Amino acid sequence: LPVNAIQPSKFPLRRFYDEEALRELGDSISEMGGIYPIVVRPISKAGTKFELVIGSRRLKSAQKRKERLIAAVILSSIDDKQSLLLALSENLKRVDLTPFEEATGFLTLVKDFKMSEKELASRLSCGDAYIRRRLKLLSLPSEIQEMVVDKKLGIVQVETIVSLPEKEQLKYARAAVDHALNDSELSTLAARESTRKPVRTSRKHPERFTGKRVSLKIYAFAEWLKGTTKQILD
Repeated sequence: LPVNAIQPSKFPLRRFYDEEALRELGDSISEMGGIYPIVVRPISKAGTKFELVIGSRRLKSAQKRKERLIAAVILSSIDDKQSLLLALSENLKRVDLTPFEEATGFLTLVKDFKMSEKELASRLSCGDAYIRRRLKLLSLPSEIQEMVVDKKLGIVQVETIVSLPEKEQLKYARAAVDHALNDSELSTLAARESTRKPVRTSRKHPERFTGKRVSLKIYAFAEWLKGTTKQILD
């Protein structure tokens, strides 16, 4: 199909594009050709205009390279709901979206298309707990969302943060980034400080094994030792 005959999806999932990854994708397509076609649906009776369903990166790469044509599969009879479900299903299989992009797609289906979390989980072949965890992420401050998009925070760390009181979330997110805390260290810090006076977290040297990380490891080891001393002695 002509590249200029295809318009973006009315439910765009992807908000962030890695420019370097797009360039590499373009180089690969130029060298080997487009192995996977994009998927579109017609939006004009004459069949001359189409809306993207799957393949936003491939289409964007073709536009950047000023390609005239792109390989495409045309699905002639799918509605808005089916289009969004297909796009989400494809990206979930490839882990191709950020957690927040996934969550936005889920929210559209739940809110605008009146799908229950259980029905959505069944259609996408994932657990309803997974859907609920993703939807919770949308309540996080935008600064934390940017930390995830920039890969400063992992999804397990974020799931620890989202379970904390709202006023505490940003503090622990910044502490995790400033001190390069891994998942277990962040969980230990949150559990420890819930019953103790907060510790300052102003040092910003992620490459170093900071005093806070050392103290957290000692604390976690001491907690483990409490529960296992009897078994060790036996």
